[in-house]
Amino acid sequence: MMKKLLLVVAMAVMALTTQAQFVKEQRSPLMFGQRQHHAMQAPAKADNSGIWWGYYDGVGERSALGVQSAETYYQAIRIDPTNAALVGKTITKVRVYLRDTSVLENISLWLSTDLPATADEATVMNKQFRPTDLNGGDEGDYYNGKSTDVTLPEPYTITDEGVYVGMTYTVTSVSSSAGQYPIVVTYDAEEQPSALFLKTSSSVPTWQDMSQYGYGNLAMQLLVEGDFASNAASIVGVNELVAAPGQTVHRNVTINNQGAKGISSIDYTITANGVEGEMQHVNLPVPCDVFGGNVVVKMPFQGLDTPGTDEVTITIKQVNGEANETVEGASYTAPILTVDRQVERRAVIEEFTGLGCGWCPRGIVGMEMVREHFGDLFIGIAAHLYSGATTDAMALGSASNYARIFSGSAPSCLLNRMGGEIDPKYGTGNSIINDIQDELDNVAAKADVTVEGEWNEEKTGLTAKAEVEALADENFTVAFVVVADNLSGTTTKWRQANYYSQYTTAQVGDSDMEDFCKGGKYGQSSVSGLLFNDVALATSYVNYNNKVEALGAMTRGEKAEREYTLTLPNRVDLKTALAEAQERGDIFIVALVIDSKGYITNAVKATIQEAATGIEGVTSSSDVTERARYNVDGMRLQAPTRGLNIIRMSDGSVRKVMVK
Repeated sequence: MMKKLLLVVAMAVMALTTQAQFVKEQRSPLMFGQRQHHAMQAPAKADNSGIWWGYYDGVGERSALGVQSAETYYQAIRIDPTNAALVGKTITKVRVYLRDTSVLENISLWLSTDLPATADEATVMNKQFRPTDLNGGDEGDYYNGKSTDVTLPEPYTITDEGVYVGMTYTVTSVSSSAGQYPIVVTYDAEEQPSALFLKTSSSVPTWQDMSQYGYGNLAMQLLVEGDFASNAASIVGVNELVAAPGQTVHRNVTINNQGAKGISSIDYTITANGVEGEMQHVNLPVPCDVFGGNVVVKMPFQGLDTPGTDEVTITIKQVNGEANETVEGASYTAPILTVDRQVERRAVIEEFTGLGCGWCPRGIVGMEMVREHFGDLFIGIAAHLYSGATTDAMALGSASNYARIFSGSAPSCLLNRMGGEIDPKYGTGNSIINDIQDELDNVAAKADVTVEGEWNEEKTGLTAKAEVEALADENFTVAFVVVADNLSGTTTKWRQANYYSQYTTAQVGDSDMEDFCKGGKYGQSSVSGLLFNDVALATSYVNYNNKVEALGAMTRGEKAEREYTLTLPNRVDLKTALAEAQERGDIFIVALVIDSKGYITNAVKATIQEAATGIEGVTSSSDVTERARYNVDGMRLQAPTRGLNIIRMSDGSVRKVMVK
């Protein structure tokens, strides 16, 4: 529960896309902690005839979105016509969640086969309310939103067209956070398509499907009546399966509950190479009691004996010890890729952060924790995009100077760009270390990569060169990022905002945050004297697009190279720190190898070498001293280390020494 108590979101300062017009409300960890004590009851299920269904399960934590202006809001979810468990069933009630209805007017609940331009244009139903009709529901509070169960004027039978269920209301005042952020969402459920459609009368005038942008799912539930199966489960997704020859990987399989009795256990088989394996039994640590709710089960898959692509089929045979009654989806077939060989894969954490983000000390602590635990297997990229260059000396500049991967919530991060944004300290659970270890243990790299960087003579920029070897037939691209460690400064543009200073360590509930809490070493609202690591200084992204020529389709065993020139920022408040980092050898070049799905399949980080002058001077060996030492991956060593050591000498030459 630690992550849930502390996962706090912050507003983006730049509305660069239509989606970015919506921002999440910023709240303290104590507000999120207090939410645990409010009664948020599980959806009621009397028998097989009535089920509360939605992309929100009724028990998860809730948050809020808004455009922070007095406008008319439109919000909806959709029952997709492919949802065989619901087609033909009847909606009789809708459970809606709203915050302070005293700042709302013209409230409507509607159903429509298409997304309507206005509530009056809904094709099925439009029911209007006074604010007092929806004020003071059974659950929640001012921050959570309150629920009200609304009975439809006439029951509606779901057809094979599907249906949108939505609300429209006008915000009359933005003097309170409830008016600024009126949309109630849940953020601790996996984002799903059709779970959050939004628009407003002015800021976002056309409907937007907000799924996969990090905003969560709309808090809304439907009472659906009909004849439901008792024990039914379907498979809706499997994590990408990539293994080395003969390697067993354990990957998440997402299972959807379609039975009135929920899921407490499953029995399944895996068919590979045309042979069905033995039935395997899994008891869920926490039963899934919500109809339409998802549960994740980790299952073992084995790579082929030789490289190539094959298919595996997972079949859920039994649910709760009874035959699986699902209409469809009991079996799921997924490709499994076996790569040429297993090579070292590195975990890349790309973090959205900035000095103006008061909760970002959590990201600082989390990234340092990961560095210490994983060493060279970890590559951190702290993208200071939350604050602009006027207040953050390390600002990367416009958000378009990086890939379009962040939703604008800080601190947040992505792990090898697989899955959505997660917390940079707690990950998807209590520690991001667990997420990283799982990734390193269970996903083989599709490519091997080396990188080198060389300063220009003025040291204002560098040329990066990467060589990629394909370990599978795949389309690859390479992106470059320059990062620096141990950056510091003394001006106000180096001061980190810190909201943790308001709370004791006991209140926060995480001893790792002690230094930033009240009474701690950095227990001030604005912290000076910090050393910043993994800071992104320059990238190959321009206007969100990677400017390095794509490698394109490569075949297993093929090698290819790419070069790119990067320029360091030339800001007065950063110059001294960069010059000192260059002298220490604390600036690095990172090469990211990205596959056709947009995942980072491998990466490498190396120090940057001096520019080649083309002049060979005669220097006495007694005058030549060791300046820096690196391992074969280009990581700087503090002392001789067993294996091949690469030594940069004071005369600019490089020596290779094998240390036994």
